[in-house]
Amino acid sequence: TTDPIPTLLLERRGTLLERAVQGAKEQARTQAAQEAGAVGTFEIDVASGTMSVSPEFCRIFGVPVTPNYVASLFEAAVVPEDRAVHSNHASRQDGSAATEVVYRIHRADDGRLRWINRRSRFERNDMDRVVRIVGTVMDITASRLATDRMGALLELGDRLREADTTEAVVSIVAEILGRTLDVDRAGYA
Repeated sequence: TTDPIPTLLLERRGTLLERAVQGAKEQARTQAAQEAGAVGTFEIDVASGTMSVSPEFCRIFGVPVTPNYVASLFEAAVVPEDRAVHSNHASRQDGSAATEVVYRIHRADDGRLRWINRRSRFERNDMDRVVRIVGTVMDITASRLATDRMGALLELGDRLREADTTEAVVSIVAEILGRTLDVDRAGYA
């Protein structure tokens, strides 16, 4: 008779190997979907302020692809005028951080201004304390700029109907285009 233990060990090893291969395939599919959708994912350990981030998250923020960062690095990338809506260590700890927010950042690698849409949720322990935040980020710069341009064109049309002199037309156009292009009106003119 043959010993059943080696056979069981081989079967178990085969099952573990099959699970590992399946897990790797699932991870590759998830990463491909994130890249295709331009969606980055993150998880913040609230106590330590350490973030686990996806490669797409790194691409969006312009940082080298590595699985872990400190959250303060990304807080510093937020445009100062938008820091009130972005989460920080205190707002994450007490659970008051907004879970859906849009803010602007300067990418780490090229300094370009980007609009970010972040969605997240809190995970709490048995004592109802926030222990983790998980979520997604999307670069919505293109759609935000398109919306801003459309709004500027509509405002331009409305205000030009009221203009009765060439000077008024030039002033209105310079003001609206200057604001839309984010340049000073005198510089644009």
